Amino acid sequence: MKRPDWSVVVALVVVMGLLLAGFGPLPFDPRQPHLEAILAGPGTTHWFGTDRSGLDVFSVTLAATAEILPIALVGTLVGGVLGVVLGALAASVLSGRASGSAGRSEWLLRLLDMLQSLPVAVLMIIVVGIGGRGTNVAGVIAALALVNIPLFAKVTYAQALSVVHEPYVVAARGYGASRMRIALRHILPGVSGIVAGQFSLSIGNAIIALAALGFLGIGIAPPDPSWGELIRQGSEEVASGVWWLLVFPTATICALVLALNALARRLSNRKGMAHA
Repeated sequence: MKRPDWSVVVALVVVMGLLLAGFGPLPFDPRQPHLEAILAGPGTTHWFGTDRSGLDVFSVTLAATAEILPIALVGTLVGGVLGVVLGALAASVLSGRASGSAGRSEWLLRLLDMLQSLPVAVLMIIVVGIGGRGTNVAGVIAALALVNIPLFAKVTYAQALSVVHEPYVVAARGYGASRMRIALRHILPGVSGIVAGQFSLSIGNAIIALAALGFLGIGIAPPDPSWGELIRQGSEEVASGVWWLLVFPTATICALVLALNALARRLSNRKGMAHA
């Protein structure tokens, strides 16, 4: 009997536990301040203490998880799907070996290189900042998608190059299958493991990016629960001994990102074993 991979089990428990806890009943309303307990330290009433507005840090941290993680998932998924399709199409076009087709494939890759060369932070700030300060969910999703499209396309293309000359792909091309059919039916299944691993990594990167945007007051911002806002307050108050505003949200982000990285590593290793 195969023994379970405990790193994956722990990673799933961390991700699902934080997500379900954020959607479940919370000790306090994450949007309701408690003026009698401003900057109160961790204790039996406020487990993670309170912030400068008297908000319960434990409730805000969990509510922010439920707010940010779905946005990270959707933004990464949109960019990932578009990028994977573009990468698979580029590989299927190049596999045709026609000079014109190869030229179009190279043109697409150069365009993706140009998009990927843009500074990620600047690109996200511009896209999200178009909606002004405050919560801008549509802008955040669009920014994450733009960042992930070239990344997934290049990863898919590089992996697909080892698949396009397999006999079943050559046979499909010989039967006159369209490039889209070859990409979707024959190339994508061969790159699914690498893509799944990249998806887990990209969600982790999206979580960090969303926290950074929240720190700047754009994307997900008060009055909506925001890790970035807590960390911003913590960076300003830590010198006066208020450490909990910085420690607890940062620890939550680290736990999520490490869990997602563990899942990505497992998915990539599984794909490698499948090829062995």
